[in-house]
Amino acid sequence: MLRSCTSSQSRYTLLRHAHSSAPSARDRTERPAMRFSGILAMVVLLALVLAACDDEDVAIEEPPGDDEEPDEPEPDEEPEDEDPADEDEPDDDEDEPDDDEPDDEDLVTIRMGWGVPVEEHKYVMMAFPEVAPNLGEEYEVEWLQFAGTALGVQGLAAGTLDGATVGGLSSANGLAEGADIVLTGAMIEEREICTTPYVVRADDDIEEPADLEGRVRGTSAIGGSTHYIGRAEFEEAGLTEDEDYEVVEVPFAQGEEALREGEIDVMELASFFGIQALDSGDFETLFCVTDVVDPFVQLLQGFRGEFIEEHPEVVEAFQEDWQTVTEWVLDPDNRDDVITATHEATEMPEDLLEGFLLIDDLDYNRPPQGGLDVEALQDNWDFFHEVGELPELDVREHVDEEFTLEAED
Repeated sequence: MLRSCTSSQSRYTLLRHAHSSAPSARDRTERPAMRFSGILAMVVLLALVLAACDDEDVAIEEPPGDDEEPDEPEPDEEPEDEDPADEDEPDDDEDEPDDDEPDDEDLVTIRMGWGVPVEEHKYVMMAFPEVAPNLGEEYEVEWLQFAGTALGVQGLAAGTLDGATVGGLSSANGLAEGADIVLTGAMIEEREICTTPYVVRADDDIEEPADLEGRVRGTSAIGGSTHYIGRAEFEEAGLTEDEDYEVVEVPFAQGEEALREGEIDVMELASFFGIQALDSGDFETLFCVTDVVDPFVQLLQGFRGEFIEEHPEVVEAFQEDWQTVTEWVLDPDNRDDVITATHEATEMPEDLLEGFLLIDDLDYNRPPQGGLDVEALQDNWDFFHEVGELPELDVREHVDEEFTLEAED
C-alpha cells in the first residue's frame, strides 16, 4: 500500500526558488532554455507526486532559503519510472502465508455413543469437560445418545460410531457376528448388593419366580442381558418363556407405570428406576441379577478397532481422561457435581439421586480407574454360552494390551 503523502515527512517536496532581484537583459536572452527546462522538470516532479499520492492531499514544504541549494538530479541520470513507495513497501511474499505450508491439523472428533442410566463418566465429560484435560486439546467428542447398548454395538459395527457404551452381552453378540470392537474399560459392575431388582407389585400374589405362570413379564430389551438372566431364573423355577408366561418389551422409564397399570406383572428396574419404585412402598423385590450372576460386568466402553488403528494417539488421550474422570467421579468431594451432571443428562430429580447415587450398598460398583475385570467378564460370557445365547468367546481376544484399562485385583 502506498505511504500517505500527507505526512510531514512526505517523500517528495514541491520546490520553488525565488529571487528578489529582477532579471537582467542577459538573463532574458541567455536563459530561456534553462527556464523551460526548469519548468519541465517541475511539471515532471509534480506528476510523480500526484501519481504517488493517488488522489490524496499533498503536503508542500516551504522552499529552501537562499543559502540552501535545492536537490537536483545528477546530470546524466534519468528519473526512474518507479512507484516511489516501492522501496519501503514490504515484500508480499514475506507478509502472506505460504499456501504450500500445512495449517495446524484439526482435532480428531470421536463420535461417541452414550445412554441412560448409570454412565456418570460420560455425563461428567459432557457437563464438566474441564475434568478431562485432553478433551478439547487432543481430541473432540460428538455425543450421540442411544436407547440401549445394542444400538451402540450396531453403530460401531456399521462404522457410524467410533466409541460407545456397550453391554457385557450386547458387545459379545456383536463380536460373535464379526464386529470389530475393542473393549477398553468398564463403567459399572453388579457385585453382591441388589442394584437391578426384578420388581412386582406389593399387593400382588407373586411371591416367588414360579408364581409368574400365566402372567406377563416385562423386560427392558428382549435379547438383552437382564432378559436372559431373568429367563434363567424362571427356567430354574420350572417355567418356559412364551409357554408358561408372556414376555413384552418395556423401556426402563415406563416400567413402574406399566406395573402400576397391571400391563405387566414383573420387570427388572435398573438403578434409580428400581430405587424410585421400591421407595414408594408399592413394590417388592422378587429376585436380583446378582442372585443369578455375581459379579456381573454390565456396562463397558468400547472402540471400533479401525478407529484405534487410525488414531492411536487419540484413543490413548481418551483413556488417560477416562482414568482421570473415574477418579474424579469417585471422589466424595465431587459428588454434588456428579449429581448435577447426572440430572442434566437423565432428567432424574436431584433429590432422588441424592438418596442413592455413589452410596455404598445402594449403588453399582464402579471399578477404580474405569478398569475392566477380564476374568469376571469371561465368566459372564460363559454363562450366556451355557444358556444357549452365545458361542464360546475369549475376552482376551477382544482387548488391547496397549489401550485396555484392566481392573486391579
